[in-house]
Amino acid sequence: MNTKQLDNTKAEIRQKVKRDSALKLFYETYDALVDTLRDTYPCCKLLPDRTEKEDLVTLWHDEMASHYGEVKTQDKRLMLANVNVLIKLHIPQLWIDGKFSANSQRYIWMYLSNLCKFAAAVNAPNSDEPDSETQRDIRPPAHMPPGTLPGIQQIYDELPKNMLNKVREIAEKYSTEIDEGKGSVEDLKFDVISKELFSSIDPQEMHQMVTSVGNMLQGAMGGADGGEIGDLFQMFADTRNGGKQTE
Repeated sequence: MNTKQLDNTKAEIRQKVKRDSALKLFYETYDALVDTLRDTYPCCKLLPDRTEKEDLVTLWHDEMASHYGEVKTQDKRLMLANVNVLIKLHIPQLWIDGKFSANSQRYIWMYLSNLCKFAAAVNAPNSDEPDSETQRDIRPPAHMPPGTLPGIQQIYDELPKNMLNKVREIAEKYSTEIDEGKGSVEDLKFDVISKELFSSIDPQEMHQMVTSVGNMLQGAMGGADGGEIGDLFQMFADTRNGGKQTE
């Protein structure tokens, strides 16, 4: 085997490894999307499991290739297009009916971007592909672009409403005490205030909040386990609340 043949063989091996990796990531991302849609929306409870893996990734690319630009720019007109792979998942229906929260809309674009990117890498490895990048939230995709930290508004949206009310109540109480000379800023104790705050929150709401924020940070950290991150938040909340809650 001469040098040129050796180089060609190496290139073919690299291409195969890249394709196999993209194929695996496509399946994982598609399955994760189906799972979270099933868990979140009644109309998705009966979504079927995929059967022919290779056919699915090829079908996705065939139907979505002409819409990669819309995915890249997050053009909502995509939801009005007749794209069977999306219709099968009820995504256009849920979008048009306003069932996706702001966070869920953002995650949907991430799922679609990743699926299109991985499908393109499998079916057209040399073509242009998209960049990685009542209402209920679906889970964020596992393969979020590293460094995509959640914004303050996104975290704020996850806070239980009674927690926000309690924050205002506590702030007004201590502000009044200081104004009336019954205390000073130096007298404020974080552990007492935080325990008072967390004791007012329903444990189930707290669990939902820390899981959602943990999943956000999971993507931002490039695939760290969101459950473990959520557990750290939960441990902090349990400590502030005077001990672990029992169910």
